[in-house]
Amino acid sequence: MRRDRSLRIIHRTVTVDGLRQRVAKALTANGHTPDDNELEKFETWLIRRMWNEYQTELMDQRILARNELNKVNLKFPNGRQGTPYKHTVHVDPTVFKCTGTSGLSDTGLGLVRDAQGNLTLSGTPKQAGDIEVTFYFTYPGWSEGQKYLERQIHIAFNTDPDSLWQNIPVPEGIDYPKEDTDMKYVSVSVWSDIPGGKDIVAASRRGRSHAHEGSPRDDDFVVSYLNGDEWYVLAVADGAGSAKYSREGSRIACREVETWVRLLLSEAGSDFTEAVTNYNNQPTQENAVRVGKLLYNTIVKAAWEASKAIKTESDNKAGAVVKDYSTTLLLAVCRKFDFGWFVATYWVGDGAIGLLMNDGTVKIMGEPDGGEYAGQTRFLTMPSVFSDRTRYRFTIVPDFKALVLMTDGVSDPWFETDANLQRSEKWGELMKSINDNVSLNERKPDCAAELLEWLGFRSRGNHDDRTIAILY
Repeated sequence: MRRDRSLRIIHRTVTVDGLRQRVAKALTANGHTPDDNELEKFETWLIRRMWNEYQTELMDQRILARNELNKVNLKFPNGRQGTPYKHTVHVDPTVFKCTGTSGLSDTGLGLVRDAQGNLTLSGTPKQAGDIEVTFYFTYPGWSEGQKYLERQIHIAFNTDPDSLWQNIPVPEGIDYPKEDTDMKYVSVSVWSDIPGGKDIVAASRRGRSHAHEGSPRDDDFVVSYLNGDEWYVLAVADGAGSAKYSREGSRIACREVETWVRLLLSEAGSDFTEAVTNYNNQPTQENAVRVGKLLYNTIVKAAWEASKAIKTESDNKAGAVVKDYSTTLLLAVCRKFDFGWFVATYWVGDGAIGLLMNDGTVKIMGEPDGGEYAGQTRFLTMPSVFSDRTRYRFTIVPDFKALVLMTDGVSDPWFETDANLQRSEKWGELMKSINDNVSLNERKPDCAAELLEWLGFRSRGNHDDRTIAILY
């Protein structure tokens, strides 16, 4: 219908232009004298033939252009649902000009074109699965009213692993309820009379594996500054996932160890100060032994008292045994002297304690416990741990950048192996990530919430509770 109409328009146009007269004159000169009917038929035949040849030429031109367009690299890589996506391809704008796309509605993606022929597909994919995007192009010889060339591409967006994790609330009425998160900031440097004093920040959050099952957080921590005695106290504890009351074991361990450290360090008083000072002046074996004995009678005794408190709780709980409260414990005490910082630690279980120096090196203040099989460790509830006198250590340093204690929910993804704990560059990567996300240098309480948020970092295969405490 449209084609016949176009031919009639052309026919009228060429008639008005005198084509029929010129054709009749040419035929007469060659011995033919057609009448008006013959001229009209000839005219129609000629126009139809020319039109068909014109359309064929346009079609050939379009086919050639389409073949060339198919050779253009329009490959876009696959992506992931919920993860920002951006990729640019280039198409020579002097040959093919992109006029737009279809298929991107409600996908979270959009196309940006520039005069140089760059096509940038970007955005955050809303859904997982394949999407088909159609690009529309003009081509050499194209004119207004003609169809655009089309090119379809497929992009696959994988399911966001986070979307598969459930966040099930802990059932009400359970024994030993515990909040999903905890955080604390202890400001010392601002109000303390000690020049060069440091602050403490700590945070703990329920792991994805626990949230997926609706089970409570097993980790715990305590951080404090003993004003007057001028001791810093930091402890983190990781309740064993296989022990049904380990969340209470970790809480008791942290609470009791802080209580006893406060008492015992205060009682040691000037004896401790004198022993540390003598060792700093003369680091002999005799002076080291004296400091070691004081540590055994303070931080080790505090850990022992914490284990006794756990045993008492298990005895008072119907049907419970002490193993139900299994927990690790990483404890550090620290004090600033005129000659530098004294740092002492007690370590039972996995996780990590690192003393980061100002020159970028690190001192590992103990050794993580490992068992015969992967994932095994030692717990504070095992009496045998107190016969091991290598679990407590001390050092004196002029200054340090940070003292960091963490449960294995943090150490496993960042260090992966015990050997990597000795690598300063690994600690540097950890602290860079923290400093990029937590405003430690501003020394504001807000950094506790920022640290808690940072603990939500992604790490494939690592979904345990995460707890970290930093003296800095």
